[in-house]
Amino acid sequence: MSKENDKKQGRIQKTFVVSRKSLSSLDEISSMFNASSYETVKDHMESFIDRSKDIEKFDADNMNP
Repeated sequence: MSKENDKKQGRIQKTFVVSRKSLSSLDEISSMFNASSYETVKDHMESFIDRSKDIEKFDADNMNP
């Protein structure tokens, strides 16, 4: 289903896929700063969602902050 159809039907995406490499990197960052892995992943995903709200097509130019 396209993003446009989701908007029309008022649907919100609730499932996200995170690569093993990303999770591993976030785990390393959590360890470095003595932080909860859960909170680090949660914060990362919230940041990603905020940055991606108006993006129609994801590519290398708009995936990095």
